[in-house]
Amino acid sequence: MSDISDIGNSAAKHGNELQHRGFTVEQVVHEYGDLWQAITGLAIKESAQITADELHTLNRCLDNAIASAVTTKAMSP
Repeated sequence: MSDISDIGNSAAKHGNELQHRGFTVEQVVHEYGDLWQAITGLAIKESAQITADELHTLNRCLDNAIASAVTTKAMSP
C-alpha cells in the first residue's frame, strides 16, 4: 500500500517540522483533528455526497498520519 507509506512519510516529515517549531504531541494530534473538521465542513458547505466508505478511508488515512507524525524520532521526549 504505497498510499499509506506516502501518507506516513509525509506525516513524519510534518511532525518533525512541527516539533522543531515547538509544537507538542497534543497540538499535532489536534491539528489533524482540525483537518478532519475542515474537510467535512467543506463537504457540508458544498453539499458534497460522501459515502460511509469514503469517510472510513479518510479517517484511516488521518489515523495513520497522526501515528506517523507523533511517533517520529524528533517527537520523542
